[in-house]
Amino acid sequence: MHLRRNETPAALEPEIKAKKVLTVPSSFASSLLKSDYLAVLGTTYDIDMINGLDYFVKEGKVAEGDTVGHIYFEGEYGANALKGSSWAAERLGLTLKGIQIKATDADLTAQVTRLKADGAKAILLSASARQTASVTGVTRSIGMDVPILTQAPGFDPALLDTPVRDGLEKHLTVLTSYAPYGADMPGPKEVAAAFEAKHPDAPADALIGYGYVSAQVLGEALKQACADKDLTREGLHAAYRKLKSVDTGGLMAPMDFTVPGAPASTQTFITKVDASVKGGLVPAGGLYRAQITPDYKPN
Repeated sequence: MHLRRNETPAALEPEIKAKKVLTVPSSFASSLLKSDYLAVLGTTYDIDMINGLDYFVKEGKVAEGDTVGHIYFEGEYGANALKGSSWAAERLGLTLKGIQIKATDADLTAQVTRLKADGAKAILLSASARQTASVTGVTRSIGMDVPILTQAPGFDPALLDTPVRDGLEKHLTVLTSYAPYGADMPGPKEVAAAFEAKHPDAPADALIGYGYVSAQVLGEALKQACADKDLTREGLHAAYRKLKSVDTGGLMAPMDFTVPGAPASTQTFITKVDASVKGGLVPAGGLYRAQITPDYKPN
């Protein structure tokens, strides 16, 4: 089974556990790693933010002693991302200013203005594409020329048809567990070609590749369950826990599901915005894992 939305998996987890249904959520909150039957793919929100903030330091976008703002949704998504940014900021010598918002907050003028007054040298954003558009537009309007770092839910290719496109291309870095659409690797190229052949008029989105991997992981678990001659729900779960170094051809980092409570991967795709390519994102480099990341404990 496959679940979407960040809060839905946590709400349904007791029923999923009771019925022993192996389920792939479209959420990456580290709290979900505690569930026996939720197969969280790739990295979690907190680890992505640790890798992303470290990348900003490595690239000279921020430096030790700087203040960094983090605007984040209330709930599992935002709280988990803030946990990662707070942990990383302390170890990287940064001062973090967190501002919680609601999903209904569309105009973030007040929040961005406050961060400018605090002297923020960068803005981290754990929200949706609507808030990304607002932050990008507001920083430009108030003369705040700083890099912006968001996570997968904070970017939608549809933003490239809005007035903030140039600002996104100049300032926005996007962290994801999955490769950009059509990235120059076997997996993304194969999936993009198959998708376009079947849906030639559909918009390109990196989530297409993530959906493919979701099915691939469940397929690998079924193959293992067949080899184990146990196709019960318990058998499928046991088979899933035997999957190690799952290779997706570059759609996601190699994943290891053998350690309960641990993320399947600790490597993040760091991407930048490019309106000229399908899906709107291109790699800013290869998969990235900060040297401090292995020291972090998600739960």
